[in-house]
Amino acid sequence: METKLTKTNLYAFFGLPGSGSTTALFNYLCKRILDERSKVQNPQEQYEVVSLNRCTAGAYQKCERLCKIIDVPCIQPEETAAIVNYKFAAEKTYFIDLGGDTVSPIISDFFEKMSCTWFTTIPAYIDTAVLGDIMERFSIMQNPQVILSFCDFVSEEKRDAVIGWLTNHGYKLVGKMDSGRLPRGLQLL
Repeated sequence: METKLTKTNLYAFFGLPGSGSTTALFNYLCKRILDERSKVQNPQEQYEVVSLNRCTAGAYQKCERLCKIIDVPCIQPEETAAIVNYKFAAEKTYFIDLGGDTVSPIISDFFEKMSCTWFTTIPAYIDTAVLGDIMERFSIMQNPQVILSFCDFVSEEKRDAVIGWLTNHGYKLVGKMDSGRLPRGLQLL
């Protein structure tokens, strides 16, 4: 790899298939573009989305359409292994949609060597009894920032139970997201 990226250049989004990681990525990217609108003249020169989500049907097509709306390039390597040789530019910020594919050896080996900011989506309706197993599945991430998804589907008590479990186990909750609304669906904390 020609350029070692810093944490500000690479953002990886993942979660269980269907947990809203692709939606969270675009909510976050839209907020970032809107917040930086006065500084960023051409988002297509500043940002790029890399779709590696092979777990969710139609994930690349969703990324591609949303990228067209916000005028940001979207690429999908033909094979996941191609990410190893991808030419990352130091002046760009990359948003990588992993879906739930953090267990493949290619992905885990690649991201163990990368310095990035990790975001994971956890559905607010999840049973706290299985959260430990789920977070273990995503063990390659370092200091993940959690976005709680589907908050509009559950009671406040249920959300509080999931938030309590995450906090007690040292995970940082950075946002809450309602189901599928862009970009107002994400509330950063």
